Amino acid sequence: MGVINPRILAFLVFVLTSFVMMSQDKPAVHKINGKKYYLHVVEKGNTIYGIHKLYNVTVDQLMSENPVVKKEGLRVNQTLLIPVTTQNKKELGAAVQISAEYVTHQVQAKETLYSISKQYGCDLDDILKANLEIKELGLRSGDEIRIPVKSVKVEEPYHIAVAEPDSLEGHRVEKGETLYALGQKYNVKVEHLIESNNGLPIGLKEGMVLRIPGNYVVVDIPIDSTPALDSIARVDIRDSSEVNVLLLLPLMPSFPDSTTRGDFEINEVQRVALSFYRGFIYAMERSRINKFNIQVYDTGKDSVAIQALLEDPTIDSSHVVVGPFYTEQFEMVADHFSSSRIPVICPVPKPSKILFRRPNSIKTTPSQTMQLSSLAEYLALNYQDSNVVLVNSNKFEDQENLEFFKTQYTSALNLPDTFVDDAIREIMLWDINLETIKMRLPDSGRYTLVVPSTNKVFFAKLLGGLFEVSNQSDFMYQFRIIGMESWKRSVKDFDINHVHKLNLTLPLISHVDFDDYRIRNFYSDFSVDNEFEPDEHVVSGYDLGMYLIEGFSSDASNWYNKPESTTFDGLISDFSFARKLPGSGVENRVIHLYEYDNYKLKKLVTWPSVEKK
Repeated sequence: MGVINPRILAFLVFVLTSFVMMSQDKPAVHKINGKKYYLHVVEKGNTIYGIHKLYNVTVDQLMSENPVVKKEGLRVNQTLLIPVTTQNKKELGAAVQISAEYVTHQVQAKETLYSISKQYGCDLDDILKANLEIKELGLRSGDEIRIPVKSVKVEEPYHIAVAEPDSLEGHRVEKGETLYALGQKYNVKVEHLIESNNGLPIGLKEGMVLRIPGNYVVVDIPIDSTPALDSIARVDIRDSSEVNVLLLLPLMPSFPDSTTRGDFEINEVQRVALSFYRGFIYAMERSRINKFNIQVYDTGKDSVAIQALLEDPTIDSSHVVVGPFYTEQFEMVADHFSSSRIPVICPVPKPSKILFRRPNSIKTTPSQTMQLSSLAEYLALNYQDSNVVLVNSNKFEDQENLEFFKTQYTSALNLPDTFVDDAIREIMLWDINLETIKMRLPDSGRYTLVVPSTNKVFFAKLLGGLFEVSNQSDFMYQFRIIGMESWKRSVKDFDINHVHKLNLTLPLISHVDFDDYRIRNFYSDFSVDNEFEPDEHVVSGYDLGMYLIEGFSSDASNWYNKPESTTFDGLISDFSFARKLPGSGVENRVIHLYEYDNYKLKKLVTWPSVEKK
């Protein structure tokens, strides 16, 4: 058996110790209102003193950032804001564990019992009594020793008081729940929920325990209690003299004051909202229909403003609501108007889950899954005799899209689910060259390759490899690549020759296409009338405004009660809605397939096609 050199042994110990120290989990940093914080959920046995030592912050810092502690005392399940400071950003406190009786301190290099006792304001004898092994083994760097909490000297007795069991009931948040819905469930105002949970610094998250204030009666709403569409009272507003439209937008610009003269700011969300508003109002002005009464509210971006608005009885006379832009705000508004069946329209990209159990909600921008569904339907019905091939990136993050596309493609062909793996040819491509292509696609010719991947590196490699294969095969192999809408933002990063040679085709929700004479005319008219040029969001607002004008001017009751039975042909947005789940809202399913060809972006087809007016 060999002998290890003492220097090597010391080096290995150092490396292993360093690795263990580096591998300890550091709490995540959250940016809230421009400041950085750690979050600490109070557990049984915690004390203010122990928490301030654990995070290396002063008690004053801890108390000033958490007014709920001043008001209620330290309670189990409270979520505390711990400011990230210059000291604790580099290294958290040496306290590694806190309990009702002790703070566990990890001894640092060059520390002595005396310095530790001074650090904690604790008698040296009390530390020795709590750590009898020190007398035998001495004090060594890395040791964990117990500091008795009752012995420390504090300014206020409550600093070492143990966190009390929460006097409030707790609710574990489930997927899809909103503050508004929980407020309805427990008969509690949203602002009281927020106040009792220290301002909900990171919002409402699935799995967190929400503290419920006050005395309440739980109102159970079973999942299947949403009334069937046919059982909801039909609405007839054809003869209404006026249509009340509630427009909820996050305009909230920051205006300069005497201390910030000239510092007017408008962020990207505000810019989009302002452009959308201009287009929407322009549609109403051009229609010259006087029956629309538009009420515009600046909703900001928090739920408190929305809750205050929903308590205003005047909004209940609305016939249709457009907005808000933010997910939780939209869900609160849709829930509020659900019982009266007032349509609430989401005009910006959001996941389909906002429609769940909200039959009055309308989403005008197709989600990624809806885009894949429409693409699968289009290819299945129009490319049955073509070489359509599904490309599997073999990336974990793409598997859900891949399986969903196969399911939708199989369904569009009216095949049973058992054919899902046989309905479309599927290949994996990683080492892309002429030989591997010949192995997977033995017959030369033109292929349509569907690539439901969001992995930019894979997609760039695929484009480059297939471009070389096309050239090497003397164009015996010709490809059309159909990607995802998200690739439009990345096209500038790809080789332009690859993009156009392979006719990269993308399903787009909307696109300002100046080859369309209607777009050219609109830009000209708007610029003359408003003395500035519109952008895409102005056109989007205009399209939605014209959609409502058309809906309320023709068969209003039909649109009102069954929006999925109507279609709309806009400048950049076409609408054809589908209700995927009974008792839930409707989602637009129209995609525009655009191809890159001859160094231009050209429209290939709109699916499903919408009748032109």
